Amino acid sequence: MASIVARLAVAGLLLALQSMTLVIGLAIFIFELVQYFVRRKARMAREAREYAMEEEEQQRDDGEEEQQRDDGEEEQQPDDGEEEQQPDAEEEEQQPDTGGTEQHRQEAELGRLRGHCPRIGASSSARNFTFLKPLGRLEHFGAPAVMLVIAVSLAVASFAPNYGNAISVFVPSSSTFNSTCKIPRVTTVDADIAGAGIRFATWAQIELMVALVLLGHFHDRCLGVKQLGAGLAITHLGLAIALGTQMINGKLTSAEAIVGAMMLDAQGTALSIQFAVRDVLASRWQVWTSILCQIIGSAILIICVTKFRAGDFVGHDENCFCIKVFWWGWLTDCPQKTEVGEALVFWIYLACRMVGSAHNSFIAAVNTGRFDLAERWDEHLALRRYLYWTGTGPRRASASEDSRRLKESPVHGHCPATVTFMYVMHAVFSAVSMLAAQNAMNGGMEPSAGPLSVGQLNAVVLAVGSTARVILLLIFWLYFTCRR
Repeated sequence: MASIVARLAVAGLLLALQSMTLVIGLAIFIFELVQYFVRRKARMAREAREYAMEEEEQQRDDGEEEQQRDDGEEEQQPDDGEEEQQPDAEEEEQQPDTGGTEQHRQEAELGRLRGHCPRIGASSSARNFTFLKPLGRLEHFGAPAVMLVIAVSLAVASFAPNYGNAISVFVPSSSTFNSTCKIPRVTTVDADIAGAGIRFATWAQIELMVALVLLGHFHDRCLGVKQLGAGLAITHLGLAIALGTQMINGKLTSAEAIVGAMMLDAQGTALSIQFAVRDVLASRWQVWTSILCQIIGSAILIICVTKFRAGDFVGHDENCFCIKVFWWGWLTDCPQKTEVGEALVFWIYLACRMVGSAHNSFIAAVNTGRFDLAERWDEHLALRRYLYWTGTGPRRASASEDSRRLKESPVHGHCPATVTFMYVMHAVFSAVSMLAAQNAMNGGMEPSAGPLSVGQLNAVVLAVGSTARVILLLIFWLYFTCRR
């Protein structure tokens, strides 16, 4: 009786915290959608006014030119004095201005010219409205705090007696169990779905990505998060295709379905972490590719969990047993074995995770064009710095024009590499799903092959290659930082 009360209490705590997080995330997402359409409407109205003013000015200039041609006035010939003054004026223009050159030299050090650093999310929308500032603080500080509480609660629940994976994942199926049935000690899972190589590659990419994004608050360098995200997207898409293909062919077992869903959730949630970094937001192809991979993975995940709980995979192992695993609550394919409260905890979590991923994807899709323009402008300014100081470019240019373009164009090269704190939620969710998959595999499942199978080697090579690049970038960054 005490264990049942403890399980229900922990499930109720997780349900309350996740419901709170779901409401907060949904409110912020709706606010962002409204702000986007309001700003878009205002921008279109402003562009229409500017276009009308330009058309009116052009018509006025055309009318003046036509009037001058109709008058037939002869052009006034300049006298000798004016002709003599023109070469002098040209010579004055050709003479270098010491003050202007010095000003251009200072402006050539474009790293000193620092503008407004971009912030994406609710804080950016609430910056100009006093009554909306608490919403920005809630996004940057409140949501990560709630995620921390959820993580601690889940850790306590996972290792509590009679609630975590201390119980075997195998239980007899009440519908098929008889005296001749034997519950096996282990069940086999396809190595290309949850083998040691796949899990190692996923763990390595997720942990390294979280560490780099966290480090991005303290520097302005791009340290390979984009490469990690690209490799993780390929791994995620490959796993989704493998699960979908086996499901269509009728070869997917219960163990493969639920563990594969956990892996898909961990990888898909981790893909949202990269959207907190400038260089990923500046890569439009990666933003849209990652969003597409998340959509495909989420669809396969929901189908796998739904069919698993419905018992559609029972009997594929040719054994009369069903599987019970812990993933925010106990999930099983046994008939009428899952408490309603625990199943509700999982579905509330999944809704919270989907809302968070949709919010991040929307923010990334809306801002990727702006960050792409900023990256191109930063590269242009870096090239001009190089040409100026090496003497291979023009020594004197229009400094006033450069200053004007600098003010009008976004310059993000000096800003921190990480532009939001909301990745904390996705990091927690991703780690929890990976821990659930790891516990399920340790509780009585084993991969069908060793870590050297073809599918696992592809994931390992991607993870090792992207990790090696990140390490080289870190060494390069630390070397030049220490030299300063």
